[in-house]
Amino acid sequence: MQASWFGILAALCVAALGCKSDPSREVRPSAQAERPPNVILLSIDTLRADHLPMYGYERDTSPNLAALAKDAVLFEQAFAAHTNTAPSHASMLTGLYPLVHGVRRNGMELRQDVATLPVILKKQGYATGAFVSGWTLQKHTKIQRGFDEYEDHLPKYERTGDATYDLARDWLRKTVKRQEPFFLFLHFFDPHYVYWPPVHYAQRFLPAGAKVGKGGFRGIPGYGWRRMPKAQQREFVARYDGEIAFADAQVGRLLTDLESLGEDSRTIIVFVSDHGET
Repeated sequence: MQASWFGILAALCVAALGCKSDPSREVRPSAQAERPPNVILLSIDTLRADHLPMYGYERDTSPNLAALAKDAVLFEQAFAAHTNTAPSHASMLTGLYPLVHGVRRNGMELRQDVATLPVILKKQGYATGAFVSGWTLQKHTKIQRGFDEYEDHLPKYERTGDATYDLARDWLRKTVKRQEPFFLFLHFFDPHYVYWPPVHYAQRFLPAGAKVGKGGFRGIPGYGWRRMPKAQQREFVARYDGEIAFADAQVGRLLTDLESLGEDSRTIIVFVSDHGET
C-alpha cells in the first residue's frame, strides 16, 4: 500500500509547478519505523504560470512561491487535466483523467469506486484535512472522501485566501501537537475572476499615479479584451496580479508556520494550479 500512495504522489508531482522536499527525510524501505513525511497539496486557482517570476514574469507577484521554487523541483512543462476547477482537482487527487474518474465538468460527482490520495494516506495513519475556497470544490463533488475534515463552508460562492488559511492553520497546529503525519489539501481561489484584491495589492502593479477603479469588471476576461481602452487593460492585469500577490502572502504564512512548528524539514509541498486564465 505504501508503494501505491507514493505512486499517486508521483502523479501529483508530474502535474505540479513545483515540489519541495528534504531528501534526508524521505521514507526509505529500510526506515519503516520512521515517521513518514507530511504532504501538502497547495493549489492556487486560475493561476497563469507566465505571471510568476520563477517562469520569467517581470513583476514580483509571488516572492514566497519564488523562494519555494529555489529549493524545489520546478516543472517547466506541466499540463492541467481540464480547464474546469473540479475535474482538474479530481485528477490531482486520483491520478486519473476526467473521463475515468467521472468529474468531466464542474458540478459533477467523483465515481465511488475510484481510489483517492486521502483515502490511501488515511489507511497509512495520516491525518487528512482539506480547506477549499471556491464553490466548485464543495462537497457536491464527492471529492471529500477520505478527509477527516473537509472545510467548505463559504459565505457565498468563494472565500478569500486569508480566511481559508486561518481555518487551516488551526487544524495544522492541532494535528502537529498529536505528532501525526498529515496530508493537507489547501486551495486558494483569489486569482479567479472577478479580480478584486485589497486595493494596495492591485495598486502596487499600476503605473505611478494611476488609481484603481471603484467598480468591478463585467463579463469573461478574454471577451472584448481588444476593445478595452489601454488604461482599463492595465488595471485589469494589475488586479489579477494583485490577487496572485494576495494568495502568495498566504503561502508565506504557511511556510512561516511550518518552520515555527518544526515541520518544514519533513514536509513535502506540491504546488499546483488547476488551470490558467483566458
